[in-house]
Amino acid sequence: MLGVLKERALLAYVPYTRHATLTGIGSALLVRTAGDPAAALGVLTTLAVTATLASYLPARRAARVDPMRALRVE
Repeated sequence: MLGVLKERALLAYVPYTRHATLTGIGSALLVRTAGDPAAALGVLTTLAVTATLASYLPARRAARVDPMRALRVE
């Protein structure tokens, strides 16, 4: 019986916390303006580093494979 009461109390409380959390996150994200050059530079730098690492590491691994061995598998 106590478990059912805890479950119902938790289910009644969850929508309020979700709304409060999402509202807080939204207001924190909207602090920056669209014309902020520092934010744009930060986003572009992060994107460039991520794309470079995501493409370089698999390409380096593929370059080490012997072509005849790779074709033999197919």
